[in-house]
Amino acid sequence: MKLPGIGESSEEYFVLEFSGGSPVLSAHQIAIREYARSLAGYDFFVRHIAREMLRTDVNICVSAQKSGSYESHLHAFIDTIGAVSSILGILSFFGVSAKSVREALSRLQAVIVRKYKHYSGDMQQYIAELAEYSILSDGDKDMLLKALENEPFLEALDDFTSPLDSDGYDMIRVVGGGEELFAVSKADRQFFKFVPPAGEKTEDFEDTVELLYISPELIKWKFKGQETFWADVLDVSFLEATGNVRSTELKGVKYDCQGRKVLRRKRGSKKWISTYYIDKIEERQQQMSVF
Repeated sequence: MKLPGIGESSEEYFVLEFSGGSPVLSAHQIAIREYARSLAGYDFFVRHIAREMLRTDVNICVSAQKSGSYESHLHAFIDTIGAVSSILGILSFFGVSAKSVREALSRLQAVIVRKYKHYSGDMQQYIAELAEYSILSDGDKDMLLKALENEPFLEALDDFTSPLDSDGYDMIRVVGGGEELFAVSKADRQFFKFVPPAGEKTEDFEDTVELLYISPELIKWKFKGQETFWADVLDVSFLEATGNVRSTELKGVKYDCQGRKVLRRKRGSKKWISTYYIDKIEERQQQMSVF
């Protein structure tokens, strides 16, 4: 059994409406920065649902604006990739029935937003129900869990509803298929705010680099490889061999190195700070040509 629309292309239209007492909205206008952030958030929200839950590619364009509080008419081009057995199970988990992939995309948006409001932004209780849902395989449960906890997805919901932080913005509505899919009010905004947690992650790397600079204390080394970076060199043999050599003598020399890129983030910040550690580094041996 497959959902109608699998393996086909289709189109859908949505209306994104901002309303409130703002003088700008009353004049059927909107601030560019607020609009751009919200629209980009909505675009990622819809594309993430389509890609991760419906195995569908969606491209959304703004086709027109017309008077209202401020309305954007969005034109979604939908390309389904192929029949995936998990789609009907995912729709069942969300309590969604749909006659096509196009309809499923609209209804999934609505139910996810309603769940955020129902659980006051704490989706862990709802996500915990996944473990008990027998229709989905363990692989599909893991896929859905990652989709719902994906940080860019959570950031997109935050961005999409962010205009409600401003005075004069009271409601964001999305209409699809001629009916309201969902609405987010200023009071609901708190449920969609995302505060990135503090974190640390490590990525191993190998690279061929060129030395650019050594700090006077010989603590930090600046290299250029696939990217330019400062690093702590921990290779004792390399440090002993280069300890009495001026950096100008080492410039232009190619090295093969192995190390770690440690990324750290403070709570509330979306920016990761990178620190590089080189564990092994040695001069690159030139390949001899044989004729």
